[in-house]
Amino acid sequence: MTATATSNPSQGQAAPPGRAARARRRRRIGPFADRQRYQRDIAVAAADLGAAINTDQGVFAGNATAGADAFTGLEAGVIVLALLMAIGCAWGLSRRLAEYR
Repeated sequence: MTATATSNPSQGQAAPPGRAARARRRRRIGPFADRQRYQRDIAVAAADLGAAINTDQGVFAGNATAGADAFTGLEAGVIVLALLMAIGCAWGLSRRLAEYR
């Protein structure tokens, strides 16, 4: 066997000791071992979150104004219907009271 055949892990041979040690150290430390990379990832996530919040607030403001326009005549309609209901109740009661006289 040649030297290249013994160091090739794809042929069933063990990985070089340096590579195995690095892999063990990486597993032990975790994915955010590099503090600069961690801070960069947090900054990117915060920027993405800020952009998403701003986009959602814009969508909400647009939908809120469109929804407010949908109820423009609702207040007047409720007042008119309440008055009609009161008139109907008064008329019905006056008819019942007239039956007892």
